[in-house]
Amino acid sequence: MKTKEGKALEEKHARSVASGALILIASNFIVKIVGFVYKIPIANVLGDAALGYFSTAFEIYTLLLTIFISGGSVAVSKMISDSAALGRWKDVKKTFRILAIMLSAVGAVGTAVMFFGADAFSVSLDNPLAALSIVALSPAIFFLSVSSLFRGFFQGLGDMRPSAVSEVIEALFKLIIGIGFTMLLRSMGHGDHVLSAGAITGTTLSVVTAAAVMLGAYLLSRKKREVRQKAAEDTNAPTSSLRIVGRFWKLAIPIALSSVVVNLTSFLDLFLIFNRLIHSGYTVDEANRVYGAYKGYAQSLFNLAPSIISSINISILPALSGYFVTKQTKKAKRLIEQSLKVVNLLALPAAVGLLVLAEPISRLLYPARLDEIGVAIPILKILALASYWTSISTVMTSLLQSSGKTHLPLISLAAGGVVKLTVNYFLVAVPSLGINGAPIGTLCCYIVMVAINTVFLLKTFGKVNGKRLRIFRWCIKPLIASVVMGFGAYWSQIGLDVFLPERIATVLSVFIAVIVYALVLLLVRGVKKRDLEMLPGGTRISGVLVRLHLLKG
Repeated sequence: MKTKEGKALEEKHARSVASGALILIASNFIVKIVGFVYKIPIANVLGDAALGYFSTAFEIYTLLLTIFISGGSVAVSKMISDSAALGRWKDVKKTFRILAIMLSAVGAVGTAVMFFGADAFSVSLDNPLAALSIVALSPAIFFLSVSSLFRGFFQGLGDMRPSAVSEVIEALFKLIIGIGFTMLLRSMGHGDHVLSAGAITGTTLSVVTAAAVMLGAYLLSRKKREVRQKAAEDTNAPTSSLRIVGRFWKLAIPIALSSVVVNLTSFLDLFLIFNRLIHSGYTVDEANRVYGAYKGYAQSLFNLAPSIISSINISILPALSGYFVTKQTKKAKRLIEQSLKVVNLLALPAAVGLLVLAEPISRLLYPARLDEIGVAIPILKILALASYWTSISTVMTSLLQSSGKTHLPLISLAAGGVVKLTVNYFLVAVPSLGINGAPIGTLCCYIVMVAINTVFLLKTFGKVNGKRLRIFRWCIKPLIASVVMGFGAYWSQIGLDVFLPERIATVLSVFIAVIVYALVLLLVRGVKKRDLEMLPGGTRISGVLVRLHLLKG
């Protein structure tokens, strides 16, 4: 028998999945596409040397962002949501005020560390010319901290629109301003380190703009909130400031630690790769160039599929959390299996397609850098394999965190990081491998993480109603369809290349690959109606396929 609280929570999660989650998925998808589009012309304009400075600055930025900001938005959202649900509107107001002061101060400290430490960071990484880019990016930490406060506030109240709008505007401004500044500076004859700083200035200004949009949304919605607060007639005494601050850190620290492990590993990896490349005989300039190809060309493509696939977690996790809160273990298990299945359906073809078409896709996207992408292509082929394991690892981490086991992902993340650093230390210094050792380390890292998270999931959920959690069963049919698709993409690229320009042949090969995968998947009964309904627009797609008798109702 469900309690009234349980029914209310279930209804709340259902509404969230039906409305707010879809808004965030759509905006997340747009942001990733715009971000990917941004990286292509930026890579073409900058070149590998400037990309090295660009990537170095972002590694520092990401590490400091993780230390000072990660976990903040989620913690704010949770605290605001709990207070609003209880009708404690005085707490909502006070929590926002206290956290506004605290997050602004934290963001200011982060900006100061990055700004004044720019020279030290760049010199420690044997890349001193990256200092200007680090300085240009430093203000973004403060403004992103402010944005995280507003995003958490609105999400806690169940309003996803301000976050969605601000993220899309931020991505568009980064695209327009970043490329515009870079092209202007290049026309003025500035060097690579200045071009990199110009591109990064676009990111900083886009974050400032997003913070302004969130502030505007907050001010415009003030009257509506005041009406709701008066109607609630909250007679409770507000929670003490000390308790508010303490609860914030209790919620934020576990999430932040996971992000710190990931980004600290990435930061150490940057230092290690440069060091081991130079140890193997590279000059500083050569090391910077191959690192720029690795991060700027190969990783941009590698990150696309996992980034878009990870947005599915937004639609899954609210419902999953609701099942855990209401002790509906059977439904939680079913949703876990279904989420793993959907990720497999998307991640496997993305990995195989990128592996098979790595070279023509690279040539299509970076036409101005054909002489440089040769270094990136073998890297990209290895990272294509890693992209599958990255997607699976990400969803497993989210599933464990949603079940309340927030400490377990820290173990797998730490183990994966150690494996990555160890493999890179030995392989990057091998002259015959060089920078190609880095993606091998990434692949090994995520395989280890998936293995450990699999053990944790099986141990956590065990058997429900006598049935064990099924994890790898869902990869068989998508793998069959992906392999057939891979052969189709490979031979269509070769065949079309004879009659058509390479770019057109590549685009057509991608479309053919998608069609082949979908047809084979339907033939082997590898997808069901409820799987498609978990995706944005999936209900409409599944309805069409049912009418065409390609999918069972």
